[in-house]
Amino acid sequence: IIAGSVNNQGTANVTNTGAGELLVSGNYTNKGNSTFTNKGAKGLTIGGSVNNNGKLLFDNSAAALTVDGNVINNGNLTVKNTGSKGLLVNGTSSNKNGSSTYTNESGALLVNGTVSNNGTKLTMTNTGSGLKISSTGKVENIGELAMSNSGADGLIIAGSVNNQGTANVTNTG
Repeated sequence: IIAGSVNNQGTANVTNTGAGELLVSGNYTNKGNSTFTNKGAKGLTIGGSVNNNGKLLFDNSAAALTVDGNVINNGNLTVKNTGSKGLLVNGTSSNKNGSSTYTNESGALLVNGTVSNNGTKLTMTNTGSGLKISSTGKVENIGELAMSNSGADGLIIAGSVNNQGTANVTNTG
């Protein structure tokens, strides 16, 4: 749990293999590459803010990967979930000057908040139950956009998707 403030300059690895949750409810700032890895049974939650300048990786393999707060990255951003309760963006996840990749393999990939990328490419791939941009959800991209779903619940855009560049949206679920 990061409930206070962490300020790092360099490579940082935050790992949870215990029974609890990997929770960032405070402020995490890094000028370098950051990796958050969760294998704890209660998932990975960003409730506060993560501000990173470099490569940023969130890798969750238990319960849900949830962004309720703010993720701001300048570089390449990778968000990967294999946990059974899906990948949920209720807050804001934004990236500049690189690619953003969101991969969900179990449960739903659900955007209730905002996912934005101003870089080379935004990729959202779901092989879990479905990919949904809810009525309050926004996906904003400058560059190439690739959204694909093979989950049985389909690809639903009830909110907004705004792209400046090439967009490829595919549903095979």
